[in-house]
Amino acid sequence: ESTDEVELFIRNERVPKGGHISVSGRPFHTRSGRIDGGVIVFRDVTERVHADEAQLRAFSQGRREIVDTVLHNIGNAVHSASAGIERIHSSFLDQPLLTRVRALAEAVKAHDRDWIPWLRDDPQGRKVRPFLIALTEDLTQENQRLLQTATRVRDRVRHIVDIIRTQETTNNGTVERKLVRPQQLVQDALTVLGGSIAKRGIEVEVDCSEAPGQIQVRESAFHQMLVNIVKNAIDAIDAQRSEGEPEGPGRIRIGVWVKETFVVFDVTDNGIGIAPGLFRTIFAAGYTTKDAGSGLGLHSAANYVIGAGGRIFPISKGVGRGATVRIMLPLVASAAEEADA
Repeated sequence: ESTDEVELFIRNERVPKGGHISVSGRPFHTRSGRIDGGVIVFRDVTERVHADEAQLRAFSQGRREIVDTVLHNIGNAVHSASAGIERIHSSFLDQPLLTRVRALAEAVKAHDRDWIPWLRDDPQGRKVRPFLIALTEDLTQENQRLLQTATRVRDRVRHIVDIIRTQETTNNGTVERKLVRPQQLVQDALTVLGGSIAKRGIEVEVDCSEAPGQIQVRESAFHQMLVNIVKNAIDAIDAQRSEGEPEGPGRIRIGVWVKETFVVFDVTDNGIGIAPGLFRTIFAAGYTTKDAGSGLGLHSAANYVIGAGGRIFPISKGVGRGATVRIMLPLVASAAEEADA
């Protein structure tokens, strides 16, 4: 019978590691229909099979990396949202203002029958008005704090939705870009990490005086990238403090400016710095200097920048001397013309 492209794996003394062959065969028939021999063709397809296997492994690794990166970025947002929820929860558990409201209610209830004289003539009754005014102001301030915290939690949840939506649009081959002010992009990233920055007493300086009015980016993906870069700066300051206090407080400076046809984002810190030999390594998947680090933050950031047609690289004079991560993204024509004007 005939066979076509039957693949076999063989191993023998001459081929100890084994090899892959593809076999095709045809019988020879006489005029009377009798089989009189045949021909078999063997082709060595080892290289092709190995290439296919390598491509499959690369694809699988790429899918795992995408999943890990998405989870890493979601983790950043979840951590921020979790901290906000904890603050709200603590506010409900410890409510001194509610105790004051209850005390006022009990005092008022005790004077149902002599309400007006008590307010007018009693020393305690005369304190009700200023007490009520102060209580109202304190309640207003507390409500404002809770509203701000709830807003941050809401924004973080929306950010998680954006991360998932961004991944879905990437998988579908559709990329949504929009014009956004660089100052707003920087502020959004700092808002996400505001709790970590405040907790460590880090001073932050933002200079967008030479930034273009707008740049065109995938907003959610850019936001994730910048959060990862600033978070890395925070971690670098932590690492420097574990080695010995840096000179003065921790400092992060974010500068945005235009160079030729690129918009440049410089994120500079006075943290642990980078050894020159690691300039390329720090963007590799899995590379981290932290015990509990995933090694995906800078790698994810580099993937976004390179995918957007830009460049990303570190600048540092060495360990203990701080570092700058420079991000260069192409300017769209309209933004470039605005910058030139």
